[in-house]
Amino acid sequence: MEVTSPRSEAGETLLERGSAVAKTVADKLLTGRLTAEDSSQLSQALVTLRSATNYLEGTARFEEAHEALDYAGRVQRVAFRGNCALHESNGTYSQQC
Repeated sequence: MEVTSPRSEAGETLLERGSAVAKTVADKLLTGRLTAEDSSQLSQALVTLRSATNYLEGTARFEEAHEALDYAGRVQRVAFRGNCALHESNGTYSQQC
């Protein structure tokens, strides 16, 4: 039996909350119902999921949190391409949204 701590419980709550928003926005993208508000909600979900990965580091759910963060980032890049820019630093390029 895995022992849970208040820290891991908080991480699980953040994971569920952020994942739900990312899924909702992805569903709206697929059905053509995106709104301007969805961009800000998804941006907040990315912050929430990043916090979830911090709380869940070293637990069995860390990989799930990391995958959820990656998924939300992909949704952001696809759904709100205009909010993303390609940046160069020391010869390395990265897309920032």
